[in-house]
Amino acid sequence: MITAEKTIAFPTRPEAGFDAVGEGRSLDRRQLIVALVVAVVIVGGGVLAGVSQYAGARYALIHDAQTRATRFETIYREASEARLQAIRLGAEIIARDPSIVAALMQRDRAELARRSVPLFEQVLKPRFAVTILGFQVNADVNFFRAHRPDLFGDSLAERSMVSAVMKSRVPVAGLEIGRIGPELRVIAPVISGDTFAGNVELGSSPWDALQIAAQATGLDFAFALDRRTAETLDRTRGATELTKNDVLYIRFSRPEVRDLLAEAPYSPADAAPQATRSGGHELFVQTIPIEDVSRQPVIHITVAEDLTGALAEARNRILFYTTIATTLLLAVILVGLFQFRALRARLERSFSGRLQELRTKARAYDQISQSLHDLDAWKLGLLTELVLLIRDPLTAVQGAIDRAMKDNPQASGPALAFAATEIRRLNAAVDDQSTMLLMRDRLTRVEPEPVDLASLAAEVTGEAGSAPAIQLAVPAGLPPVRCNAPLLRAALRSIIQTVMKRSDATVIVVALKVEGGSVVGRVAGTGTWRGTPPSLDEVVTFGAASEKDAGNPLILARLTLEQFNGSLSLLEGEPGRVGFQFDLKAA
Repeated sequence: MITAEKTIAFPTRPEAGFDAVGEGRSLDRRQLIVALVVAVVIVGGGVLAGVSQYAGARYALIHDAQTRATRFETIYREASEARLQAIRLGAEIIARDPSIVAALMQRDRAELARRSVPLFEQVLKPRFAVTILGFQVNADVNFFRAHRPDLFGDSLAERSMVSAVMKSRVPVAGLEIGRIGPELRVIAPVISGDTFAGNVELGSSPWDALQIAAQATGLDFAFALDRRTAETLDRTRGATELTKNDVLYIRFSRPEVRDLLAEAPYSPADAAPQATRSGGHELFVQTIPIEDVSRQPVIHITVAEDLTGALAEARNRILFYTTIATTLLLAVILVGLFQFRALRARLERSFSGRLQELRTKARAYDQISQSLHDLDAWKLGLLTELVLLIRDPLTAVQGAIDRAMKDNPQASGPALAFAATEIRRLNAAVDDQSTMLLMRDRLTRVEPEPVDLASLAAEVTGEAGSAPAIQLAVPAGLPPVRCNAPLLRAALRSIIQTVMKRSDATVIVVALKVEGGSVVGRVAGTGTWRGTPPSLDEVVTFGAASEKDAGNPLILARLTLEQFNGSLSLLEGEPGRVGFQFDLKAA
């Protein structure tokens, strides 16, 4: 191995040289410039880090508020549904009360008042927060209200729930807007035998469900109606109400919420979460549209949270920690810069020593590599010379012994026959070793290429002959392998020929498949080996002249596969089957 070395010379300067007047001024000016640049970079990095942390804290607060807004809607709907189920049960109980049924059948308003008003005032209102108890006997006129005994005979033409129950004779429940506003209502038919007597209506305020959702999530809320719907109500507009675009907010969880929403630039028609800034406040706002029983989104619930305090706290915390970290880092860097002279001298000495150490290790590594390469070349040359030196004498000795035994068979005894056998074994081993040396040398000079193993297997099996029969099992789309086509063909031919000649299998199957980025092949048949199973061990196989077709070609096949990151092994763990298994990396 040839290595080129270049010596890097570090200029050295005596310590006394730093005390020179002109040079000292130059170093001080340079140190000052570097210190200013480093200070600007550190301060800028600290500012960017603080801004990034603040943005992350703001995103986390908004995301948390959005999650709680979704939970607010879920809790509100569940609480409203539970409330409707409770008053539905109450309406069905009242609809079965004999005295109530009799008063409705007789259209006796006074008797109905005597029965229902105490029930409302003493039980339903104080214990169950029921705000409405009414009765209807036809679809367009109110018959009696226990919560407003003085108000009856007015039109119910706008009440879709009343007309629906009159027609269907089944209870209806939902959120409906009445004369004074939205209410959770249940209307149930009153039936005596087969006769329809009228309807009973129970109602409850939706504010309780809103309060439950607000307490569970910590969010404020505002309740709004479409402005055109709100103008039809029989109510006096309050000073605390708020008009925002086309909706009218009529109720708020806290008085401060009205002021926050009045200043915030958002649209109630947009149901997407919004983060707005106005009047020194940063506000999270999300509007939840609520449908009434007619499936119209005329009701709007806006949930809100003032993030100003939480963001100010996060900003102060980030500013405090960022300032401390920036100051400490700036102090450390500046101290290091002003200690540059001593540090540079130490670094120069350390770097120079380590560089020299690396050079020494690199030279030693190059020498070791060259020595190993020379040793491999010497071993190959020695083996080649030994083979060439003993091949001709062995061939001559073997010929002389064979001729002597042929000319005078009677004179040749057991000793001469033993010598002839061993000479043949030794000669076969020399031939095998010579072949192996040539093969190893060839393998080191061969470059891998993509080889179509499926086509190659079909070609080799077609050349093998008719006995025993050979079957090929190859899946469609088999990828090529990285190998050398002529060498792989010779290896596959050797494997198949070994199974054909060394086993009693009547059918041999050559199967290929893909496993984990490799192509795995099997050459196997049903039967047993004739005599000793073939060996893939070079030391055992070479020179085994007593066995016909001993494993020289099989060893060459194994070396070929291993050269290209593959393997070859005897088939094991399958009683009654003989053969080989090999694998190669897919190209």
